[in-house]
Amino acid sequence: MILFIEGPRGCGKTFLINQFIEECTDPRLEYYKFYFANHVKSLGLAKRDNDPSLHYFSLGNIMTILEMNQRPQYADRIWIFDRALISAYTWAVLRGRLELEEAGIEYMKIMESDLFRNCKTLYVTVDRQTGDSNRVKDTWDGAHSTQIETDQLSHFFGLGFDIIGSSDRGNAGTIIKNNFDQQSVDIFKSSCYQLLGIKPNK
Repeated sequence: MILFIEGPRGCGKTFLINQFIEECTDPRLEYYKFYFANHVKSLGLAKRDNDPSLHYFSLGNIMTILEMNQRPQYADRIWIFDRALISAYTWAVLRGRLELEEAGIEYMKIMESDLFRNCKTLYVTVDRQTGDSNRVKDTWDGAHSTQIETDQLSHFFGLGFDIIGSSDRGNAGTIIKNNFDQQSVDIFKSSCYQLLGIKPNK
């Protein structure tokens, strides 16, 4: 099973994930984050920013995780994946790597394939006026406002909504808002437990 955590930059995904992982002691749990920006920098790929090849560099990693999720030897694992398909296609469009229509067609082909099964999606939102102007972690910080990124993320979430929430495929999805308070942390944790079908620690 995979739990995809999606959301715009600065929405607190990593912090919320860490809060959940610190609390949840289920031995099946594995956290994975592909450090895309670090790899782009270390390999000198930033010059390809607007090239489709950079999109497929990101996508190849996601496809690998989706394939592993279907293999019997990993059937008892629970993967928490920081950003995935929705983010990959959002940024492909934002950076001009793919046209919106082309990205939508390709995205839906993956969503409709047998790979996107037993996948849970938790989409974290923030107030639309929130920006990442003070965040300087990688090449793309400040490249787009939170509002613009959220609009694109919401487009792809909506496009694949029926499949994201398809119980027939073992999928489920939900949206929460991070107000950067303890209540938001508690809601995030509760949503993770519910989506994964595991009980909170006593």
